[in-house]
Amino acid sequence: MKTLLSGAAPALLIVLLAGSPAIAVEPVPAPVETVQARPVPEQTEPEVRPADGKKPAPAAGAAQPNAAGPGGDDYRVQRALRIARDLLEKEQFTEALPLLQKLLESQQDRMLVVPGNNSQVSRSLKAEIRSILTGMSPAGLRSSELQYGAAARAALRNALRTGETDALTDVARQYPVTVAGRQAASLLADRLLDSGEPLAAARWLERLQSELPPGSSPTSADRLRLAVCWYRAGRPERASQALLAPRNEQQPGEQPQAAAEQTRQLLQWLQSAVQSGANTLMSLDAGWWLHQGSASRNTAHHVPEGTGTVHPRWPVAGVSLLTDATADPDQAEGTAVGQRLRKSGRELLRLYREKHSNTTLPRSSPLVVGHTVFVRSFSTLAAFRLETGELLWESLPEATFEELALSGPEALTGPILEFMVRQRLLGDATWATLSSDGTAIYAVEDSGFSRVIARPGREGPLPVAATNRLVAFDPATGRRLWESGGGDGIRHAEEDSTAEDSSAAGEESSDSQTLPLAGMFFYGPPLPLSGRLYAIGETDGRIELVSVEHRTAGTARRNSAAAAELRPASVPQLEVSWRQMLDEVGSSQDEALRRRLSGGTPSASGGVLVCPTGTGSLVAVDLGLRTLL
Repeated sequence: MKTLLSGAAPALLIVLLAGSPAIAVEPVPAPVETVQARPVPEQTEPEVRPADGKKPAPAAGAAQPNAAGPGGDDYRVQRALRIARDLLEKEQFTEALPLLQKLLESQQDRMLVVPGNNSQVSRSLKAEIRSILTGMSPAGLRSSELQYGAAARAALRNALRTGETDALTDVARQYPVTVAGRQAASLLADRLLDSGEPLAAARWLERLQSELPPGSSPTSADRLRLAVCWYRAGRPERASQALLAPRNEQQPGEQPQAAAEQTRQLLQWLQSAVQSGANTLMSLDAGWWLHQGSASRNTAHHVPEGTGTVHPRWPVAGVSLLTDATADPDQAEGTAVGQRLRKSGRELLRLYREKHSNTTLPRSSPLVVGHTVFVRSFSTLAAFRLETGELLWESLPEATFEELALSGPEALTGPILEFMVRQRLLGDATWATLSSDGTAIYAVEDSGFSRVIARPGREGPLPVAATNRLVAFDPATGRRLWESGGGDGIRHAEEDSTAEDSSAAGEESSDSQTLPLAGMFFYGPPLPLSGRLYAIGETDGRIELVSVEHRTAGTARRNSAAAAELRPASVPQLEVSWRQMLDEVGSSQDEALRRRLSGGTPSASGGVLVCPTGTGSLVAVDLGLRTLL
């Protein structure tokens, strides 16, 4: 028997029963792409004064910055765009092009309100600028080549010398109407196709064809390349359109039957020469590294016969509710904390089983990396051997549970514990969702809970968390490789020191180090994509997409022989290469609660990220052009 398991229900394979009905889901390609972006230095928006000293009137059909959209109403941007349009109409290209170039190279995009026939529509500022540039007259294009052609050629030579896809993308994005910029886009499409990203390649080639200079048309080779990309992306209808574009009109004297026969022959040849990407199934051996199986969240997997039937149920709900390995045997207080948590957990599970006779699906979605299954309990991260269900390691309990356990025996009993576990198991997708790139397991920690929790015997309650931390765990050992975020962004050196280290060294360290992205509340784990991590978070009233590169991992130290989770020994070299504002947060507490429990993480296909904001909207971002779609 062969079973197909869709990305919609990975938990049925790993945690629940193997005999559940399986579903086959055909991947649905999205009109998107996957290209990396190098960081662009923050630019100061241009201050421009017209030669005549008068403020130019808006050009007909000019786009206006939208105060309601991401980025807000920036007067300088609005003024620069209007002046540039006015200068282009006067064919003053030397003055107009630098204004547009600065806007194009600015780090963040924003939405504009573009007047239409009967209504107004929103459009990306950078997409509008690109449209202005590619729509210039031949004289404007020649002026652009004179001003920026040399810089584009130098950047292209450097990209080819280093072999970096990011550098190639920079040239294609920043110099769209230069010869070198178009060459970079063409080379980038070839590289994307070779690396297994045909949809992203098709988008670049289609963009090149739509932005051809006046009087130019795509060659037969260009049309064939585009058709191959669409076909390999599983879009044969788009491949047909690309091949038949020059034959949309019947030639004089040509019989309709002859044209139809030629069309059929072309498609047959394409089918025999090119392998389609449609209806492909990934093997479970490849792993299940992301929630719902892949970055596009619609992957179908082939499950071999008999997989998952040996152990129909593993004790994951409480894991062992903190095994002895989670409490440091060298510290009496740590042992007491573990004992209290285990006792409270057993009591809660007993009460829960009495109230709920039917199985309830938790929010946790397991990952499979190699031969290990990773799953969240309500306070830990646990790793199981795929073949046997053996518990390999389990992380230390989350800080909130430790705080309450230290408050006294009565702190983790009754309604307080029931509320906490119910939120974690059934409602908190931010805590429950995991991601991986094969080298680390990514999770969000220290998110707290949605209401203030009293601490009997201690001064003051546990407040609602304003920030949290993004943590990378070693899949083999459970060590914390690095972490980012946090309230003050400070990780003190004593967090890494142990009783064993202190006694051996006979001294204390007072060093402290600042964590990257301090002050951010992450909505979910990051999406690993082509060597970068893309995460969505909230900071200073803004919802942002952040692109992070991990340069070097910190070296972890072992607290004790029994401890499975280890603190990082050094702050990671995380480079925030790009930030894009997605939305502004509202003042509603209900909306804030939904955002912080949503588990918002980007989805990707074909070089476009689809970002849930937790405010009821989705924002699509083109990674190659760094534009809002």
